[in-house]
Amino acid sequence: MQRILRTRLLILLSVFILINNAIFAAVSTVNKTGENYNTLTLWEDAKDGVLGEVETAELYVEDGALDDRVVIDGSTTASDKYMKITVPASDRHAGVWSDSKSRIVPTSDGTVITVDDHYTVIEYLQIYPKGTSAESNGIGHSNSSDHNTYRYNLIDGHGSAYTCGISRVSSGELIYRNIIWHCARDWAGGILMFSGDANTYIVNNTIVGYGADYSYGIRDRSGTGSESRVINNAVFDCPYNFGSDTESWGAGSGYNATDSAAAPGSNNQVEKTSSSQFTSLTGGSENFHLKVGADCIDHGTDAGSPYDVDIDGDAEGATWDISADEYAAAAPPAASKGASQILILE
Repeated sequence: MQRILRTRLLILLSVFILINNAIFAAVSTVNKTGENYNTLTLWEDAKDGVLGEVETAELYVEDGALDDRVVIDGSTTASDKYMKITVPASDRHAGVWSDSKSRIVPTSDGTVITVDDHYTVIEYLQIYPKGTSAESNGIGHSNSSDHNTYRYNLIDGHGSAYTCGISRVSSGELIYRNIIWHCARDWAGGILMFSGDANTYIVNNTIVGYGADYSYGIRDRSGTGSESRVINNAVFDCPYNFGSDTESWGAGSGYNATDSAAAPGSNNQVEKTSSSQFTSLTGGSENFHLKVGADCIDHGTDAGSPYDVDIDGDAEGATWDISADEYAAAAPPAASKGASQILILE
């Protein structure tokens, strides 16, 4: 009898585990043989609604660059029920652009990932907005969307005057460990805040501009002072690296690095040069890992979890660095863009 009871308990436990996994760990594959969906748009259309779990899309590289622009909207979400786009560990970049890793390269203008639902998570993507004649953000959303998380993404604006990295940041958002470069939209190139608050954290990002007139690295356009915390960011080569329409930044901001004379908060590294910070600024083979002797090394502040792992998986040391990267003695090699992307620029 005891053996029968144990067997029944094991069966019930197995059924519980299967049900539990089905409810709380729904993962769909995109862009591979045997995929659940061949685009993120099809995945989002199939999954949106009143969510009862975290709906995750894993973007693979097997079928090459994904030509897609997705809008995440129409769902009822919560802090434990939301849409998430990520990349399987084997297909993630190592902090430099790689054509052998998962990437989104649309062939049409427009925002690549539009987020209009709350609590959305976007991570580990390589995003290359086209931006030939119309506004083309890497990630953008409406002012009413909040509590989103954008982390560990590479966004290459390729010098287009129509591209912005992350646009219309709102309240309660976490934006950390992203690398955004050569986004040259005139009024906001890197990260644009519209209604951030004291629970919005912009931490350990690297933003390198393209010299466009009036382009900002990180800008607050809330009009009343967003009070967003801006910490450990490396922002270089934008005519206006940091800009607040109210000249107000959140309490606790600081430890940023820039070639400007000032940055949000205190304890900043100012009037430095990008060439002194990064491994390579050469177009097409950019490598924004910190180089030997960079001013960003050991001049950050401990921002705690979840910010304590860098863009390629290195844990912060006892003394934090500024930027998306934690300095390591041997940075990964630079990677050149493939012919497919060169054709897109033509």
